[in-house]
This record gives sequence, C-alpha cells and structure tokens, in this order.
Amino acid sequence: MGRIFLMFFLFCSSVYAQQPAQSHYIWMSGTLHLHGAVYIEDTDEMFITDTELDQLQRYDNFSSASPNSSISYAATMTPSGSGSLQGIAYDPENDLLYYIRGSDLYWTNRSFSSHGSQSLGYNASDLTYRDEHLYIVTDNSSTIRVLDTATLTQQSTMSAPISSSWPSIAYDEHQDVFWFSAWGTGTASSWYSIDATTGSTTTYSSIGSSHWGHGIDYNDGYVYLSLETSTPDGLLVIS
Repeated sequence: MGRIFLMFFLFCSSVYAQQPAQSHYIWMSGTLHLHGAVYIEDTDEMFITDTELDQLQRYDNFSSASPNSSISYAATMTPSGSGSLQGIAYDPENDLLYYIRGSDLYWTNRSFSSHGSQSLGYNASDLTYRDEHLYIVTDNSSTIRVLDTATLTQQSTMSAPISSSWPSIAYDEHQDVFWFSAWGTGTASSWYSIDATTGSTTTYSSIGSSHWGHGIDYNDGYVYLSLETSTPDGLLVIS
C-alpha cells in the first residue's frame, strides 16, 4: 500500500467537548506492520507491536521527534509463543507492558528483561489500562472484557459500539471515556466514545476510508493511530 492521507471530520458533541483536530505523522524506521502503540509520558518512551517483524520495539525521547520525521528504535524484543502480535498497553501501577498475541495475554517490563503470559481463551485485538484494570476488545465481537490486574481474572464485561474485526481501544483520562474504532477488512469505522462507567456510546465522527491500520492510544491530549502503509510504518499523531 502507498502512504496514506487521512481527512477527519470531527463534529461537536453535546456531552464531550474536547476533539482531535490537528494531525501529523511520525514514521518509525525499521517497521513493517504496526498493530499497537502505547506512549509512556513519564519516561518519554513509545512502544509498538510489529506483527510482520514479530517484534516489540521501543522508541526513546519520542516527544522530541519532529512532525513528519522518521525515528529509529532503541530496543527490540521478539516474544515467545505463536500468533500475530496485536495491541499493547501500559500498567503504571506495576510498571508493566501488556500485549496480545493471538488468544494469549503477555506482559514484560520496559527493559524487556522479565516476562509472563496466560491464555485468554478468545482472540483479542487491542487493550487499554484504567484504574488497575485491563479493558480487552474481543476480535469480531461486541464484547469488551474487564480484567483485574492483580489477579488477571475477568471481573465484568462492557458492550462495544460495533462488532468488527481488529477493533481498537484507548482510555482518555481527561474525559474518563474510551476511544473506540475498528479497521475491519480495510474500511475504517467511525470514531466512538464509550463512557467508562456506564458503557454508553456516542459517535464522534466519521473517518476517511484510507487504510490507516488498527491500534490506538491516548495520552495527555494526543491520540496515536498505528498506520499500515509502506515501509516504514508509523503513527498518526492527532491533537
């Protein structure tokens, strides 16, 4: 695929005021096919999952990257197990990265020196962290499963706005909502917001039909979308 150019049409919501408006690209040198991204503000590190290279990659000093520039990774890890790498999330309480590989949940520290895993028993696409819980979106399902990070057992479920292949989710701590989108079979879905307490949904906007991939993160007013383009892949940064 050629490089993508997106247009976002974002409409005001009577419930939530803050909207993504401006965007630029950061190209990640040495990537082929991003499926997930998570930014850690305290350490200024960006972690991505590359399903084509079968790697986790860490990018240091991410905030210093110039718009529309290309940056190189500082460290990589090839995880154990089988199945394609999917989404990734960060748990600040335990200082752990959680990521999905097929129907299994894995975790590692930021230096990639300690590891663990457990079976989920279902295919999942993406996950995010909120208040000592992981919120995991199930592939081709309208279910969001909520796991306690202390026990990694399912505590409850929520309903996703749509059932689609490769859905993505990110937590917005400023508005206490989840951002939700889905790539499907190549047609990007609308943006949705999900109330983190009630599970109710509100459609924010439509997204251009370009193949922007799947994988979403939110941090401090910025939304990061993983791209699926030509080498190198990268992130669309929306503020």
